[in-house]
Amino acid sequence: MGNITDKIYDFINAGVVVFDTSYRITLANPYAEGLASDSIIKGKIGDLFELEEAEQEDIFTLSLNKAYTVNCLGRDDRTYSLQMNAVLDDYGDPYCYMCIFMDITREVNLISKLEVANNAKTSFLTSMSHEIRTPINAVIGFNEIIARENDTPSVKEYTEYINRAARHLLSIINNLLDMEQITVGKLVINETHYDLSEVIRDVYSINAVKAKDKGLELKVVSAPKIPKFLYGDNVRLQQIIINLVSNAVKYTEKGSVTLEVDYWAREEEDMDLIVRVRDTGIGIKEEDRPHLFDLFERFDQDINNHIEGTGLGLPLTRSLVELMGGRISVESEYGKGSCFTVTIPQKVLDYSSVGIDISDSAGSRRRYKASFAAPKARVLVVDDNEMNLRVAEGLMKPLKIQVDRVVSGYEMLDIIKTKHYDVILLDHLMPKMDGITAFKRMKKDTSHPNQDTPVIALTANAIRGMKDRFLEEGFTDYLAKPVEPGSLEEMLRKYLPAELIEEPGSEPEPETEAGPETVAGAAPAAGDGFTPELFDSVDGIDINLALTASVDMAMV
Repeated sequence: MGNITDKIYDFINAGVVVFDTSYRITLANPYAEGLASDSIIKGKIGDLFELEEAEQEDIFTLSLNKAYTVNCLGRDDRTYSLQMNAVLDDYGDPYCYMCIFMDITREVNLISKLEVANNAKTSFLTSMSHEIRTPINAVIGFNEIIARENDTPSVKEYTEYINRAARHLLSIINNLLDMEQITVGKLVINETHYDLSEVIRDVYSINAVKAKDKGLELKVVSAPKIPKFLYGDNVRLQQIIINLVSNAVKYTEKGSVTLEVDYWAREEEDMDLIVRVRDTGIGIKEEDRPHLFDLFERFDQDINNHIEGTGLGLPLTRSLVELMGGRISVESEYGKGSCFTVTIPQKVLDYSSVGIDISDSAGSRRRYKASFAAPKARVLVVDDNEMNLRVAEGLMKPLKIQVDRVVSGYEMLDIIKTKHYDVILLDHLMPKMDGITAFKRMKKDTSHPNQDTPVIALTANAIRGMKDRFLEEGFTDYLAKPVEPGSLEEMLRKYLPAELIEEPGSEPEPETEAGPETVAGAAPAAGDGFTPELFDSVDGIDINLALTASVDMAMV
């Protein structure tokens, strides 16, 4: 045993050193001795590693309670993982220290290369996000302007196709960015108060047209007593449900897709929101189910190669569900359809307000009408891209706002010296002087009349955390590109002086188009000659009570 111990001690590919209580080396194996030109016996730990005096003492002190591990640079310019152990006597006092260290230079270099590659990937995705979102902003923006200014049926049909194609491309970019943020652990859940009806209504609206084009019946079924007002991340919840419903529509050629919304009350303010998406589609083979949530995995490519998709939807959905503390499962019969079930914990804000109503959604496109007018308001738009400037100006045209445009931070700093603006929309990435630098210089100069003007940051960089960064820099708010027309109007209404806002005289009239075909748990949509107003003059009939009763019966 002694011979074996000596051989291990002499030939192990690691350094073994013993220190006395004065932190002097009393014993060292050949590996450790080989790191120094002279014998290290009676030397200090600093003879082996590049450590400050204070660091040397800390290593011994921190090892008194438990083994202390640290990575440090050796005298031979290589990196070592060092573990120090204090050997205690029966009274708990150290009588020596044992140090074992291993060369990890190769591993450190490999990790460094991986970090460089990962940073390069993140930088590439961020850059691609900006480069792709910038032209998409122009496509969606000009398309919206054309749709507003032209009532020709064929033009409206074309603009709808353009809008769907652009938003499909945008969803691919968003999925890539979200998957990257989840991979590096930077995607966070942002909880807020929200209306569950609005989430479901938007999901229906986004998928209704495509379902109708394929001849599918898209249905929404909800528990009649489900709480309406919840607290959670409604953006991510909507993203999860949209992914599942759109996936079901893609892989279903005939029949129906049904979105079921249910809940299970756990405690006073806590509940589990249960969402099921059923379809009569192609189903999933049993052998494929274990790989269903793998990245970029797509099955039956020989028969499904005509179906658009990247293989990111389901993996991203599962990651988002787990990030929100929920779970996802699937039941499927190949050739007959599938059912995905998502359960996510949410907080309930109001149990007295219940029910999901999507009767105002999908397909009920309304002719655009400005939500307000502000002819005396003046807004400055700063962007180096001429198309983006024209889009912003065109979207604000119905609001009758006076818009000035400049193409650089330098021009902005010049024009604000002579004119007062009620709101400034400032692009982030611009050549020579970016938006943050221009904003800081604007705030530093106290001679111009725009010190208190709200400044809204515009950016095509949709990486999570950008909004917080802009707010920390002092910006008033943030808008991501492509700019949603509704979001732009809401932002302007929020920050323009109230005395400049002129409210519209009437609401826009809806265009006639079919709404949801089957909706349980919500008031029936008017159609097929049914108009609740016909019963208003009939004595003894409470139409609201009748509708409520019909909803309850539909759920039985």
